[in-house]
Amino acid sequence: SGPGQKPGSPAMAPGVAPMQRAGFHARNARGMRLHNVTVADQVGPAFVLQDATDIDVGGSGTPTPDPDAPVIVLQDVEGAFIHNCRASTGTGTFLQVAGATTRDIVLNGNALERADTPVSYGTDVPSTVCSING
Repeated sequence: SGPGQKPGSPAMAPGVAPMQRAGFHARNARGMRLHNVTVADQVGPAFVLQDATDIDVGGSGTPTPDPDAPVIVLQDVEGAFIHNCRASTGTGTFLQVAGATTRDIVLNGNALERADTPVSYGTDVPSTVCSING
């Protein structure tokens, strides 16, 4: 949706709240690969992945981070590899992990020094779910 449009429900996504200028949202995904994906001018997170398994996000991000929202949200994700991503200037939180079933999240070779908080954890997620290697 553009800036002048009213919020609406995504096509073929019953039960999803109306959105406007939302980033990339995926639910119930298995084996999804997001390589070199750029989301720009979104309000809120650039990427939201929920109830997903075996996710690979490489070289992806946003040049226009919302300072009040994470760039990437993983909610109830089992197995994710986040690599070669770069936090843009103005990033508050780069990655937020939440959900009681979230586990096996690996970050490797990311440049997150521009993020105020590289990774944040929901109250239902121990910090041990993430392995951070650069």
